[in-house]
Amino acid sequence: MCVVGTALSPKTRFQILLEPERLALGRIQERTAAPVASQIRRAVEKWIAEQGEKVERKRPASRKRS
Repeated sequence: MCVVGTALSPKTRFQILLEPERLALGRIQERTAAPVASQIRRAVEKWIAEQGEKVERKRPASRKRS
């Protein structure tokens, strides 16, 4: 498991394989500018919520302006 730290929140990297039919994600990205990774993340969060699990998203801490 690879944990990737970002300025927003730590994330775990997963490798997934998609069938060629899933290339619609690329067309959706062209139309809506929503990156494929974001589309997949939203779909997984929705599926987890439908399974009755609570999806907690950590909000990034406010940055102080100097």
